[in-house]
Amino acid sequence: MLTCADSLARLDSRPDSSLLLSIAASLSWAYRDLRDLPTATAWAKRGVELSRTLSAGEQAMALSSLSRAYFHEGRLDDAVEMTRQAITLHEEAEGPDGASVGVLSSQMAHTLMASGQPGEALPHARRSVRIARLVYDEGHVRRFESMGLLGQLLEVAGELREAEAYYDSTVAIARMLPAARTSTGLSMMTSLAQVRAALGNDPGAERAGLEAIRFGETLPADEFRLDELMAMAQLQTGLAMHRQGKRSERAMLARALARIDAVEPETRAPWLEDPNVQTAQSVVRS
Repeated sequence: MLTCADSLARLDSRPDSSLLLSIAASLSWAYRDLRDLPTATAWAKRGVELSRTLSAGEQAMALSSLSRAYFHEGRLDDAVEMTRQAITLHEEAEGPDGASVGVLSSQMAHTLMASGQPGEALPHARRSVRIARLVYDEGHVRRFESMGLLGQLLEVAGELREAEAYYDSTVAIARMLPAARTSTGLSMMTSLAQVRAALGNDPGAERAGLEAIRFGETLPADEFRLDELMAMAQLQTGLAMHRQGKRSERAMLARALARIDAVEPETRAPWLEDPNVQTAQSVVRS
């Protein structure tokens, strides 16, 4: 890869600002992949500088890239501000219901949730879902992603009935969309089981958990967070069985505990304090 200085010299020797912006954005992504976050941010800032003479849409794209760079550096307040500016510019370029506005609304919701502001994130997530429904066909990955995020925020807010409805819709897309056959799809199925359990619907929680397990078994062994999510699915399923008095719950819970024991220590530690895990341990030991 070019050094930062070499790349800058080559960029500055070319007159096409749109091309320079594209190259700067690509370099920012590349350095982020290399975990060189300060250099990634520097290239994103360069992109913002280059975009100042370009269209509102291109300026918004540069700000969005800088927002993501700030997010990965942990500068969440700066990420929120860059995303806010990018949304305003895309609204000018596309109108309030443009596809890019929807994508950035989802990005804003995700950033606010990461910064511990789920209440602030919720209206942005709702807007993202509304735009996705206007712009994309049913079953599109953007619908899947936006509805899944809204479901998570509603669950955090305690709006469990509405969260269940969005998780249900997300799972329906995951069943038919190849792009959703990932750990994200598995996470949505597991969350559906969890919300149904919280609502006291143990038969529904068991069905959702069993579907999540079957889904997870089709994913590659190196899928991101696979063991953690499968453990969660097995735990929710086993506990739902236990509350219904089913005898097969012990084997299911034992499998969940074995998976928890196999995950990394820093991931395992919070699990061991979870009341659900402690209940599972008691059931298996009894």
